[in-house]
Amino acid sequence: MIVAGIPAYNEEKSIAKIIIRALAHVDKVLVIDDGSSDATADIAEKLGAVVIKHERNLGKGGALRTMFNWARTNEVDTLVTLDADGQHFPEEIPQLLSPIIEGRADICVGSRFVDEARSSSDMPRHRRWGARVIGGVMRSVSGSQVRDTESGFKAYSKKALAVLLPSEMGMGAESNLLLRASERALSVTEVPINVSYKGLATSTHNPVFHALDVLSSILKFVSIRHPLLFYGVPGLVALLIGLSLGWQAFHIYALYQAFPTNLGMAALGASLIGIMLLAIGVILFTLITVLRERS
Repeated sequence: MIVAGIPAYNEEKSIAKIIIRALAHVDKVLVIDDGSSDATADIAEKLGAVVIKHERNLGKGGALRTMFNWARTNEVDTLVTLDADGQHFPEEIPQLLSPIIEGRADICVGSRFVDEARSSSDMPRHRRWGARVIGGVMRSVSGSQVRDTESGFKAYSKKALAVLLPSEMGMGAESNLLLRASERALSVTEVPINVSYKGLATSTHNPVFHALDVLSSILKFVSIRHPLLFYGVPGLVALLIGLSLGWQAFHIYALYQAFPTNLGMAALGASLIGIMLLAIGVILFTLITVLRERS
């Protein structure tokens, strides 16, 4: 069974056309009404979509988590996610399904950057800049070559659905899923898609907060998976700086018999920060290792 999953929050103006167009390419449409105060859920139900309602807005990550749980329970073979605001074209669902059906990938990303001439010409500059920054951070962290990590238009195979579950409730959910996919050695590919932002309302999320939310999610993932690298390297650098400043302070004292208080305080502070970060890294590494061995 192929299902199109649509997270929706107050999308009564666009949800109908998205559902109707998606139904031409999938067996069923699932709408997660994420605490909408308008008629989004009523419209979706009348058009034959399966609707799950959240009593309050949980964010995109919360909607995706509900969607993935439903897909697991109902033994969905392939889940295609797309946004409810109309920026994605449901007619391109077969393009995302093709690598999954042919067994070439576990996840297929509808990318705005594989063929930019066709897909992102009217993409707002701040969105393009933010997506590029986040994508660059993601590639450096995961080793993946996916260009459009923030695309909401993706297809997930049954294998991917079985091992992935969004853990982030906010806007960092998309990147978090790709990080988890990389960790579990799932194959990911991209196909070019058309995207239109014309006539769309401005995002309810401040672009700066959106980017910070996603980047904080990535950093949190790295800090948990690689604590020695995340805490240990900065800790070692801070400790070396502290020792270097301390040596300079005592060298000055030896020459002039006057201790440079400011330099000494800086040396002490840097050393303490370094020791603290190193200790945190070692403790977390030990705890995570023990938990992994017991799981």
